[in-house]
Amino acid sequence: MRVDGEPITVITSLREYPNMAITTLAVTRDATTGNVLSSSVSLEQMLFATTETVELPKPVTTSNKKSVNKGKKVKKPADDVKANKADSVLSGLYGL
Repeated sequence: MRVDGEPITVITSLREYPNMAITTLAVTRDATTGNVLSSSVSLEQMLFATTETVELPKPVTTSNKKSVNKGKKVKKPADDVKANKADSVLSGLYGL
């Protein structure tokens, strides 16, 4: 299972864990435990995704749209008070 990388289902008393892969497997045995074989298994859940290729519709171009004549726009010069206020950062922040 570990070498093949096939997903397994782990079932415990609390819940079921599907699509699990064994990442590490350790087996320990020493003289103090005698004939007892202890093991440690690390698992990681694998997530699977599916992809789908679809064709998008052609975008509608707006270049054929008629332009609307909005008339002539007249620029107004700023008066001196407004021009001086715009130059000052503090006046912009505090409205001075």
